[in-house]
Formats: sequence, structure tokens, C-alpha cells
Amino acid sequence: MAGFEDRVLFSIPLKGDLDQAVAELRLLLKPEMAKFKAEEGPSRARYPVVTNPALSALHTFLKVHRAQRERPDLNHYDLYDFLQGKLGQVKNDVASKASKSAIISRYRKKIDAILHYVELGLFPAIERNDKFNAWAERLAEDRRRRAIRLAAERVRSDL
Repeated sequence: MAGFEDRVLFSIPLKGDLDQAVAELRLLLKPEMAKFKAEEGPSRARYPVVTNPALSALHTFLKVHRAQRERPDLNHYDLYDFLQGKLGQVKNDVASKASKSAIISRYRKKIDAILHYVELGLFPAIERNDKFNAWAERLAEDRRRRAIRLAAERVRSDL
């Protein structure tokens, strides 16, 4: 059939073990899926995607970061109030002053980690850890090798 080269039709018996059938199907399709992915080529993402945080969380980090850049004179408690309490469900009383400061402090820690890893070529890593550090080192080594290879190619082409 023309036009169906990228499709597979299969039949699963109703009385069979569905989990086993799906596991066997995955095993059969794994090589074909790898070929398909290879044909698509490398990712066009600017950074390797290392985690999948909720987009709303990244947006909140951005709001806090922008507010702190806009008003660097504010402490964490006042920054929370500047953001009009949109960052969490904390009651507006004297006892919540520490809670508000802690919320902003946690966001700042994650924002610092995001900025640190973006500088190293990883996004969106929101916590500093050894896995992300090792990944960033491999990326840096790959960039160094690529730069050396490109410089060598330029020298050869000048000869």
C-alpha cells in the first residue's frame, strides 16, 4: 500500500495478556523507531533539555527574577509583597513573614541554578547536582573539541 510505509498494523487478542503484548510490541518496534528518529536528524533545541519542569513553574521563576532585577533594594519578604502574593497561598499576617521570605529564598536558589546551568549550556536544570555538573562538563569538552577541529580545518584551507 502506498503512503503507509511509516505505519504498523497489529492485532491483540482480547483474551490475551495486554501487558505482555505491549512489551513484545515495544521490543519489535524499537529498531524501527530508532531508524525513524535517526532520519529526523539531531535536535534543533538551543540547549539540551535535561528536565521537564512545568511551564508555569518556569514562568514563576521568571517573574521572581524580573521583580528582583527591577527592585534590587527589596528583601525577600518585601519582594513577595511586591509580587502581590501570587507565588503561594500564605496568609497575610505577622506569622507568615518567615514563610514569605522562605518562599522567595527557595525561588532564588532555583533561579541561581537555572542561570548557572544555562551559562554551561543546559536548560532547564533547576537544582545543582552532580549529574548536571557532569553533563555540563561533557558539553564543554565537546565544544572545545569542535572549536579545535574547526580551527584545524581553517588552517588546512588556508594552506
